[in-house]
Amino acid sequence: MISVIIPLYNRAKTITKTLKSLQKQSYENFEVIIVNDGSTDSTAIVAAKLHPCITVISTPNQGPAIATNIGIEAVKTQLIAFIDSDDLWHENKIETQLPFLTCSEFGFDAVLNRMQPFGETDAKSTHAQHSHWSRSTLLTSREAFRRVGPIRHMPNGYGEMIDWFSRAKDMGLKFHLIDDDLAYRRIHAQSM
Repeated sequence: MISVIIPLYNRAKTITKTLKSLQKQSYENFEVIIVNDGSTDSTAIVAAKLHPCITVISTPNQGPAIATNIGIEAVKTQLIAFIDSDDLWHENKIETQLPFLTCSEFGFDAVLNRMQPFGETDAKSTHAQHSHWSRSTLLTSREAFRRVGPIRHMPNGYGEMIDWFSRAKDMGLKFHLIDDDLAYRRIHAQSM
């Protein structure tokens, strides 16, 4: 069983497609934990209707770092994955990543893949969007995540995952980078 954590704020227009991309996963043994970070639209209602294994935790708006940490605290499984509330996964994402994390012969602490940008790709630079280093590409063990520590809220409102990945690398976590686009980053004018 894998726990998939989705921090979200006012994403009623995109969360349906995000959750449908999870429903299409070839690997089916997962639960979804949504942390509704003080949304003022119908996000929580929309999300709760779309997947039978969804847990929705509602909190006051505190930002994506704290929302993600709240989701991690709710996890009871050994493996955790993440997806931003407007991104999508390829149907084989988890199935492709899982062997690299669960086979002791590899000894990896986390697995990442590349992302393909889509949407309003002219609204922002998409050069870095193909990078492995994203919340939406990460599959790791709960134990490895906790060794690094919680995601820190950044004063500029974004970059919290860059900080977490930097600390993880400094601690010597062993990452496997899959050189395939197994996730899709939605680009729009409000993208962080």
